[in-house]
Amino acid sequence: MKRLTASEARDQLKAHIAALQADCEPIITVNHGPRAEARAIDWWYDGNVEEEGRITSRTIAYLRTYLDAAGQPKLYAAGIPLARGRLWMDKYVVRRLHKDGYLAFHQGMEPFFTPTEQAEALIAK
Repeated sequence: MKRLTASEARDQLKAHIAALQADCEPIITVNHGPRAEARAIDWWYDGNVEEEGRITSRTIAYLRTYLDAAGQPKLYAAGIPLARGRLWMDKYVVRRLHKDGYLAFHQGMEPFFTPTEQAEALIAK
């Protein structure tokens, strides 16, 4: 499986944003190492958890990009491996998707999220 570069992941996000007519900037965070604290589901809910809104075209664009970058349904919580580095998923996006039942969290040596059937229907739109 060929892994995307950070630039290719950003291009994918731009394409998904354009296709969904989402009103947002294509921001991708890539770091050399894993985001260790993100291995715990509690971390995704830390911080500003005020009224967060709902699933938007921005959320869908990011989910599609994460799945494209992963090349599989496993979205590693500590970061999706790219050709160089790891794509760190947006905390708000993942929290919203998990909270609303679009992503399931799997604990283990390398925790990950997987899209649910509900997510499959959402990204097919």
